Amino acid sequence: DLVNQQTNQLLTPLHLAAQIGSLGTIQILILYGANLQSKDQYGLTCLHFACQNNHINVVQWLIEKKDAKIDNTDYMQNTLLHYAAMGGNAYTINYLLDKRAKIVPNNDGNTPLHFV
Repeated sequence: DLVNQQTNQLLTPLHLAAQIGSLGTIQILILYGANLQSKDQYGLTCLHFACQNNHINVVQWLIEKKDAKIDNTDYMQNTLLHYAAMGGNAYTINYLLDKRAKIVPNNDGNTPLHFV
C-alpha cells in the first residue's frame, strides 16, 4: 500500500505533503486511501505538520472537509495549537481558536502561549 508506506521515522506521503502545503497532493492521497490519522514517531499527524508550517488552506480543508480531529495530540500531549504557536502562525492559531480548540498544557505543563 504505497499511499500509507512509512519511512524509518514513520512519516507517510501524507505527512510530507502536509509539511510542504501541497493540498492537491493531499487530496489525491486521501482519495487513494491515505490514513488521515497516521502518526509519526512523535505522534504527529499530517494536521500537526500543516499547523506548524502555516498551511492554513490545508488545515481548513482537513478540518472542514475531512473532519480531522482538532484536539489531536502528539506523544507529549502537544495539541495543534501548540504546533501553530511553535511556528508563530497567527492565522492558524486564530482559526483553531475559532473552531474551539482547547488551550491545555502539555506533559511539561506548557500551554500554547508558552511557545508564542
